[in-house]
Amino acid sequence: MNHFLTESPSLTTMKSSLRSLLIPFALGAALSSAVAQTSVSSDPIGFNKVTLKGDSDTVISIPFHQKSSFTGKLSSDPQDVGSQDVEAGEDAVLTVTGAGWTASAFLGGHYVRFTSGVKNGFYYEINGNTDSTIEVNANGDDLSGIVSNDSFKVIPHWTLDLLFPDGAGINVSTSSFIRQSEIFFVSSSLGINKSAEETYYYLGSTANQWRKVGGGVTDQGGKIIYPNQAFIVRNNLTPDTEICADGVVPLGLHAIQLDIGTGKNDNYLSFDRPV
Repeated sequence: MNHFLTESPSLTTMKSSLRSLLIPFALGAALSSAVAQTSVSSDPIGFNKVTLKGDSDTVISIPFHQKSSFTGKLSSDPQDVGSQDVEAGEDAVLTVTGAGWTASAFLGGHYVRFTSGVKNGFYYEINGNTDSTIEVNANGDDLSGIVSNDSFKVIPHWTLDLLFPDGAGINVSTSSFIRQSEIFFVSSSLGINKSAEETYYYLGSTANQWRKVGGGVTDQGGKIIYPNQAFIVRNNLTPDTEICADGVVPLGLHAIQLDIGTGKNDNYLSFDRPV
C-alpha cells in the first residue's frame, strides 16, 4: 500500500470550483506482461495485510476495489441532463440498452470508472440511475469526449463497515469518551499542516456500530472511502492490530484528480495498487 504526502492539490474532495490536474497511472511492465500471458475471464483478486502499530498513527489506503456491479459499453453518446449534447463542465447521462439493473441501485455508494476512450482510467461519482441510464457527476471536468461504445465499470465504494467489519482490525471502544482506536480523515480544504476533518471510532457494548465524533448516535458504517484516499488509523492501546483488505486488483489506467488552488496545499493521496 503505497502512500505519500505531497504539497499538491486535494484529492479526497473534488470541488468543481477549482482547476483540476489529472494524472493517469498504469501497472508496471512486469505485472502487465504476467497478466497478458494468462487467459482469464475476470479480473484477478487478492488480499494484503497491514499491521497497525500500537500507540501510533498509521497512514493506510486500500489497494483493491470491490467487485464491479456492472461492466459494459455505452449504447449511444452521452447527453446532458437536459437531453442535449454534453458540454464542458456538465454532468452526463450514460445510456446502456438492456443493462438489467434497477432504478436507484447505484445511488449513494457507487462510482463509474471508464476503461476505454478519452476518459480511460477516470472515475466519476453517480448522481442517480434509471433502469437503463446512469447520471455521473462531471465535477467540473469535460465529459464531451465520451462516445458510444466507450467501456466502463460501475464499482461500489469501500466503506468503514466493509473495511473494518464489526470493528475488526482495530480496538473496539467501550465509551464515546475513551476511544481505543480512531480513524482520521484529513481535511479536504486548501492549506498546509491540516488537521483531521472527520474522526470515527467503533463503539462496542450495546451499540456495535461506527460513530463519528460530534455526530451523535447515528450509525456511520456507510462512511465512504474514496479511490486513492489515504487516511490515518490511531491505536490508543499498546498492542498492534492487523487489517486484511481483499478485493479486485485494479488493472489498466487509473487517474487521480488533484484540485489546484492558488496557494500551498498538503495532500494525502495513494495509489490503489497492491504492487
